[in-house]
Amino acid sequence: MRARVIIPVIGAMLLSGCLKDELPVPARPGGEVVTGQACLGSDYGDQLWYDIGTNSVVTSNSKMDWDLAFECGG
Repeated sequence: MRARVIIPVIGAMLLSGCLKDELPVPARPGGEVVTGQACLGSDYGDQLWYDIGTNSVVTSNSKMDWDLAFECGG
């Protein structure tokens, strides 16, 4: 019985997303674009910390460097 009520309500919500009387949001004007690239290595073996403000890599380390490890042995 609950499914008979819930399914039409969810269907109505999904189908009412694009009503004809809605106004579209105006597009933002294009601005200056700055692109950056960071090399992680061929096997993605490095972790990089990238500063967007200066567009440069701050620091890096191997993904095999651990801060904390757990072991469950006999």
